[in-house]
Amino acid sequence: MAWPVHEFIIIFEGKVVMVEEDRETVIGPGESFFTQKGRRCVWNQAGYAKKFMVIFEYPSTPGKDSRRRPLQSFTRPGRPAVFP
Repeated sequence: MAWPVHEFIIIFEGKVVMVEEDRETVIGPGESFFTQKGRRCVWNQAGYAKKFMVIFEYPSTPGKDSRRRPLQSFTRPGRPAVFP
């Protein structure tokens, strides 16, 4: 499915799995990620997960910020961010 919104999520407890056509990414406590609107993925959550979520939109004013693209990163404690 195409993700309906731009969303930033931090996982505090539990874990979630983001499933894309070519990979699965497990996100657990202390990790964060960003999902861009329109990205083709599915969120799987087998049990309890405590998370903080921010949903937002970029300005759509032509010419101003219209070329910006959100970063997609997966961060892990003690390791640098990965930008797919």
